[in-house]
Amino acid sequence: MALFETEFLSKELGIITHVTVFLPVDRHQWGIVYDGSPLKVLYLLHGAWSNHSEWLYRSNVINYAEKHNLAVVMPGVNNSCYTDNLSGSFKPYTFITEELPDWLSKVFPISTKPEDQYIAGLSMGGYGALKIALNNPDKYHAVASLSGAVSVKGLTRPDSFAGKDIFPPVVEGTMHDLEHVIKTTKPDIPMWVCCGTEDFLYETNKEFDKFCQKNKPNYQFHEGPGGHEWNFWDTWIEPIIDWMMELK
Repeated sequence: MALFETEFLSKELGIITHVTVFLPVDRHQWGIVYDGSPLKVLYLLHGAWSNHSEWLYRSNVINYAEKHNLAVVMPGVNNSCYTDNLSGSFKPYTFITEELPDWLSKVFPISTKPEDQYIAGLSMGGYGALKIALNNPDKYHAVASLSGAVSVKGLTRPDSFAGKDIFPPVVEGTMHDLEHVIKTTKPDIPMWVCCGTEDFLYETNKEFDKFCQKNKPNYQFHEGPGGHEWNFWDTWIEPIIDWMMELK
């Protein structure tokens, strides 16, 4: 395998940003030779109070991706909720949907074809993955949320970690409102949502599940023992990757 921690000046973020990139290109011990073709890629998003390295150091995602010859890209966008802020000074949504794939394809053998791009995330990153994919179903082949902050109302509470410059005063009925996007655009992208039964976001995810069961095609919900913790996320990211790679 090849592992890179890259830095580059992002126009959309306005800073030098860090991105961790895993490429499954060196697997000679199993008799697998990389032929140089652009790789399928999973964009894997971090949660609040974290960064581009959390998935790498706190899970076995590299092992799970490597068996499928899948590249993994882990960007860092602070506590942004994967939302372009109101002032336009920090635009992580635009960064991930436009600037990052374009930059990566020029530096690494990573595909930008919709059928080769997948996106997932945990907690805040679960919300980000869903918002990005549901608003851009033509750019990704599948999306997954692990213990996602699926209710934008929770993210916009006065005591939320999200800054006041991130969301507009009214978020219901906008692109930030996952249920609104699903109901009005009916995106057909395959979608997986899971949450631990002891997670503080479990009830919110169950309410979202009820909505999706009625309104979202190509959708599945999974639950299991666990809280808002890495044991749960590491357990579930493997079957999520397996599911993604089985999709036609």
